[in-house]
Amino acid sequence: MLSCVIHGEGDLRVDELPVPSPGPGQALVAVRYGGVCGSDLHYWRHGGVGDFRLREPMVLGHEVVGTVVSYGDGPSGLAVGTEVAVHPATPCGVCPECASGRRNVCRDTRYLGSAARTPHVQGGFAARLVVPADQLRPLPAGLPLRRAALAEPL
Repeated sequence: MLSCVIHGEGDLRVDELPVPSPGPGQALVAVRYGGVCGSDLHYWRHGGVGDFRLREPMVLGHEVVGTVVSYGDGPSGLAVGTEVAVHPATPCGVCPECASGRRNVCRDTRYLGSAARTPHVQGGFAARLVVPADQLRPLPAGLPLRRAALAEPL
């Protein structure tokens, strides 16, 4: 599958990567549109965002929408073919904040398309993306996917 991969400062490429397979509790999404965030631009122009420096190639993008293709084993969630926005944050699930039901302030959240950790968290500027199924948000009927790519910043 084609993916938008940053290899270093000023070194942005369209690379062919293997199509990922969803594991238990995960969904495979066919990405249709993505919004370019300031962080994507910083990785391209400066090789990092603040202290988060590129140490390896990374698929950019965390503002993406598409359709559900399939699920891994276990609970599935939304019907295959549902148009969705992808919530880009994956809370750890074990810190005190997550344990008390405040996943939105998780101290160990991982974000799509982020070099905050090594290995980097690969982003959504790819033909297919695997994410935890509970990070999918169904889109209202009639909302064009191109416009829905603005959902994450909003």
